Amino acid sequence: MASTPSGQPDRTKPTTTRKLRRRARKLPPALAMKLRRRSARSCLRRWRGSFERDPREAASGAGAGYGGERGRERGGEDAVPFLGCAPAPMREGRTEEEKDRNGGICLVTGGGKIRKKGREGGCVAFDPMATISRLSTPNPATSLSSTLKPRSAQPKIFIAFYKGSDFNAKVSSSKLAVRSNSALRGPLVVKCSQADGNGIPAKRTVLHDLYDKEGQSPWYDNLCRPVTDLLPLIASGVRGVTSNPAIFQKAISSSNAYNDQFRELVQSGKDIEAAYWELVVKDIQDACKLFESIYDQTDAGDGYVSVEVSPRLADDTNGTVEAAKYLHKVVDRRNVYIKIPATAACVPSIKDVISLGISVNVTLIFSLSRYEAVIDAYLDGLEASGLSDLSKVTSVASFFVSRVDTLIDKKLEKIGTPEALDLRGKAAVAQATLAYKLYQKKFSGPRWEALVKKGAKKQRVLWASTSVKNPAYPDTLYVAPLIGPDTVSTMPDQALQAFVDHGTVSRTIDSNVSEAEGIYSALEKLGIDWSDVGTQLELEGVDSFKKSFDSLLDTLQEKANSLKLVSL
Repeated sequence: MASTPSGQPDRTKPTTTRKLRRRARKLPPALAMKLRRRSARSCLRRWRGSFERDPREAASGAGAGYGGERGRERGGEDAVPFLGCAPAPMREGRTEEEKDRNGGICLVTGGGKIRKKGREGGCVAFDPMATISRLSTPNPATSLSSTLKPRSAQPKIFIAFYKGSDFNAKVSSSKLAVRSNSALRGPLVVKCSQADGNGIPAKRTVLHDLYDKEGQSPWYDNLCRPVTDLLPLIASGVRGVTSNPAIFQKAISSSNAYNDQFRELVQSGKDIEAAYWELVVKDIQDACKLFESIYDQTDAGDGYVSVEVSPRLADDTNGTVEAAKYLHKVVDRRNVYIKIPATAACVPSIKDVISLGISVNVTLIFSLSRYEAVIDAYLDGLEASGLSDLSKVTSVASFFVSRVDTLIDKKLEKIGTPEALDLRGKAAVAQATLAYKLYQKKFSGPRWEALVKKGAKKQRVLWASTSVKNPAYPDTLYVAPLIGPDTVSTMPDQALQAFVDHGTVSRTIDSNVSEAEGIYSALEKLGIDWSDVGTQLELEGVDSFKKSFDSLLDTLQEKANSLKLVSL
């Protein structure tokens, strides 16, 4: 494009893109569509550099929005950080046929002038990190101009594509692209036709009903880069995120998205483990920003992101407390949960950390007896805090589900009797049902009421390990029967997709308490020792996280070697 003496683009001269669009207006719909696609490809080549940039770098305006050498030379206020889609008011008298002929290609100026509308909406650029808190709680746009807030008065052109275009294929390597190979489909994939004013799908899902109708918060049990991949999940009703060493081991070892930061950290003198924690902290901070508005809307009741202390500290009471204090300080986000395992050594740590005013996600709970000890530690911590306002100190207790069935089913198969075999796949939900009954009992009465007067919030029970391990069982087995108020269900991709696709929302957690008690007792009569089951699963859980942690450090060392960094 030609430039004026001042260096600004000369918009008075027709460009190839404009010529193609003008010709398209005079042609039949089929030919017009081809020309519009040519126009889109032309724009894509021109602006491709903007899609290959890291969100933080793009937000700073360091050449974002331009490809090649020009992108490195320009930047600043004229840069284009990112793109998104939003519905725009349709022109009066516009027919449905005309809407279809648009082809979904949109060109919008930063000053708010719509140059080309999509099928059901215009398109608007946005900076994923600079406006991330606004994006995390999308609200329908009343007008397109209200969503456009350019950083300078100079006109800027942004390009975005409708879901029917080949945009994803052309920028599949982009860190900011909506991924065609995502495990999530249907309503969890960003579609411009369903987008609200922030480019996020506005379609309501069962996850919204889960919270609005039954008071259960759906969380996502996964975290990786780019964290902006969480935006469509948030818009679909996800209200928090959990992570653990195994999740980060998979994310970091299978992605190149961490390479640049890792290289900088090692070259600056960080050892491998210190570099690992820097990578984790950045992901947690960025994810916290996404959920911050949910945290504010619920007055610290929801919108949390969890990060776990080193699994090497599972038997170290004081070390766990110090690690929790350190993570809370370096993450420095109001809506972060520090995950502490519910081992015998760490239960006292829970009390100490809560008493410091730090919110905690207690993880690896496998038995009712350990769960009761965790609740008592939370109450003791609140009482020992000395705080007059306890409203910002919260906690969840992560009660693991599917792993219980995995172990007990093996024991039942060894017993082999018809009665034993008939109880397969029932133990985990039965114990979880009784855990909720215990929760209701412990968070009532004079002791709890005294804490409520200071603003204390209940330690919600969180159903963890909700993916089904046995393919013979229903894929929503550990979600659908455990729906109830003041609970959280954290779901990995498999469980989340299954529940969104065909899950039903109704209060089920306390609908069959007597049946759950019967199953629990029947298993005891068959020789199943619930205490032994809990102990074995706890040891296996800690050992699994330790192996993931050690494996990740080995992977990072190998990565340092492959990147020809100093071996530490």
